[in-house]
Amino acid sequence: MKLAPKLTLLFLLIAVVPLVIVGAATYENSRRAIVHQTMNHLLATNALKEAELNRWIEDSKKDLRRLANRPFFKDNFAAVLQEHASGGRDHEIIQQQIVAEHFLPFLDSGGFMEIFILRPKDGLILVSTDPAQEGKFKENRTYFLEGKKDTFAQNIIYSQSLEQPVMILATPIRDRQGKLVAVLAGRLDLAELSKIMLQGEGLAKTEDTYLVNQFNFFVTEPRFGKGFALKKAVHTEGVDASLRKKKGVGFYADYRGVPVIGAYKWLPERELCIITEIDQSEAFAPIVRMEWLVLGIALAMAIATAMAAFFFARGITQPVQHLVKGTEIIGGGDLDYQVGTAAKDEIGELSRALDRMTTDLKTTTVSRDELVREKNFSDSVINSLP
Repeated sequence: MKLAPKLTLLFLLIAVVPLVIVGAATYENSRRAIVHQTMNHLLATNALKEAELNRWIEDSKKDLRRLANRPFFKDNFAAVLQEHASGGRDHEIIQQQIVAEHFLPFLDSGGFMEIFILRPKDGLILVSTDPAQEGKFKENRTYFLEGKKDTFAQNIIYSQSLEQPVMILATPIRDRQGKLVAVLAGRLDLAELSKIMLQGEGLAKTEDTYLVNQFNFFVTEPRFGKGFALKKAVHTEGVDASLRKKKGVGFYADYRGVPVIGAYKWLPERELCIITEIDQSEAFAPIVRMEWLVLGIALAMAIATAMAAFFFARGITQPVQHLVKGTEIIGGGDLDYQVGTAAKDEIGELSRALDRMTTDLKTTTVSRDELVREKNFSDSVINSLP
């Protein structure tokens, strides 16, 4: 390999290799930092959504207790029950008044889809905002049995009669003497729960938080699905790990088959998994941009270094080539050829030294030729003598 390519390659190695090493180290450190930051964000989001879920349920309990503690229910509802038991004709009118004056305004405040009252001895629905539910018995329902004791929140189940997921709260209605009069129950609006899971400031484009029950079914609607709640099962590494009562973060494919970073946690009190995920493509977007930036800088540096090395090598090789050409001409017998240049570097000194050597060689050669001629003349004179 000639000198010019060697010098060019050497300059490229000196300039680009350190840049590649630094760039690779920067890329790896940045990737780790972004992964760590993303994981912490997802875990924090899970904790925040869990707290919001519990607060939503507790606030709904308080609202239901306030309704049960209204003076009408504490003072007059025992008489309403007596009227119903005696089969009085005014019972239907009283039902309508209860719904119009107490239940409907309560529903308008949001949070509940249905409010109803159950008879304490057998769970008969006496009054409901959904007339189709009146007259049904719920004596074996957990919320009824627990609601006779204290305010109770039943975990989300699928209602066969309503053909949708439901979560029901119940609380006792007691008179002024503390005697149990009835059980007040409310069916929560689970659409609000889906909103809680997805709301948040600065939410990333692909960030998704949802709840899954112990049977692998969606409980809330995921961001990229509709009509999934208790109708579509999900089997991902995050959900499976959460169902094994684990908490953590993983890299896996979500319910769409898209690679995500997901944080998962089991909520034992609610018997639910809470999952927060973000697409890996979005999470690693800054890393990809940095990667292209490093590659661009490396390419620009390589081009600039190659050009600088080329001109530098050319500045060295051209004088050397001039010396080679001069030595070839002098070697051919032309002792009058001058190689010397005005350059003040080592190559310039070498060229001028070569010219001095050529001059000395020419002088020596001329002297030698004269000596030969004289010798030949003497020999010819001597040989011509008798």
